Amino acid sequence: MTKYVDIVKGPSNTRRSLFPVCAFLTAFAFVFPQPTLAEDLTFGFTAEVTDVYDVDDILGGTIEEGYELRGTYRYDTDAEDLQPEDDTTGWYEWDEPPNGVRVTGGGHVFESATSPGGTDPLLEARLSDEPEIHADDIKISSDWLSINGSLCEPTGSMGIYGSDTSGSALTSDELPEEPLNVDSWPNLYIGMQCYNLNVHVFANFTDVWLVTETLMEQLQSEVDLLVEEGILTEEQAFGLMQKGWEANAKFTSNVGADKTDQACNQMEAFLNQLYAFTPKFIPLDDAEILEGLALDIMAEEGCFDESQ
Repeated sequence: MTKYVDIVKGPSNTRRSLFPVCAFLTAFAFVFPQPTLAEDLTFGFTAEVTDVYDVDDILGGTIEEGYELRGTYRYDTDAEDLQPEDDTTGWYEWDEPPNGVRVTGGGHVFESATSPGGTDPLLEARLSDEPEIHADDIKISSDWLSINGSLCEPTGSMGIYGSDTSGSALTSDELPEEPLNVDSWPNLYIGMQCYNLNVHVFANFTDVWLVTETLMEQLQSEVDLLVEEGILTEEQAFGLMQKGWEANAKFTSNVGADKTDQACNQMEAFLNQLYAFTPKFIPLDDAEILEGLALDIMAEEGCFDESQ
């Protein structure tokens, strides 16, 4: 299986919303629905970069102050509070994907990562709801970070951090099942630091929303937007997505390893078609979003082994 990392480059300040606009393509998409797990919640967000440090030009100048990043954070709400005796402080940990934080921008992918040897949790969340001192804090973070698929060693981290001195942002120490309200958190930001590469990026949240679409539906929605904007014709979009939905049908049919291998191969065919369209038809940052969703689907369905 081919390993895909850091395929596309190029800055963009255009935010994309996730909703279908092309009835022709959406009707085709609904032929193969994909179930989701109710206890898993995924939140999408945008954030405006406030600080970039990249002394060795690792990011190639594609992320600057004012640039808009796009990302998701995901966790299983069935996780147990590791401090149940304290009703003002919540502490939760997750050891495996798909829990985690992922950010894209400027042709780069930042992701929470598993520590070498699995000694540290993949993701942890700490919440402090202190009504007596009028202070709320939240942290959703990982002590390990990868940039474009390469682990930052020996140290790197990424996290979402929020503080509210009024004490009104949180009502308990339980995991939030609703998007974080940027108006309720005067200081809500994401930070990513890779110490061995001398890179850090900080960005203030501008919007947060609950992602209700499956990964495949998100992929379809992004392609629909390219049709609406006149970047792709309906015929081009249909041809691009056909392999993806054929793969999705096999992934969801649960009919054995052979079918799963075929589905993984079809998702590779989707990626190859995407690369053929880039950048002649599809702008680089749009291709980056599509590639990221396709790779997330493949990872979720077990197309990559642990060494990849």
